[in-house]
Amino acid sequence: MDRLFATVRDIALRMGVETVLADQYSNAKWIRVEVSALPTEYYHVRDVEKPFGLASIQAMVEE
Repeated sequence: MDRLFATVRDIALRMGVETVLADQYSNAKWIRVEVSALPTEYYHVRDVEKPFGLASIQAMVEE
């Protein structure tokens, strides 16, 4: 898992991404344990920036 996190950080740096968000949901207990050790910041889904608006999301829901 450490190698996976390191790879994600390296890719993010190359892309100029400063923050990577990870959902803590998983059916596998070992993944939940690993992810729970990461720094945590909680926010409500309404606070997530939607740079392309809601139209594409609404279209997918309607399909």
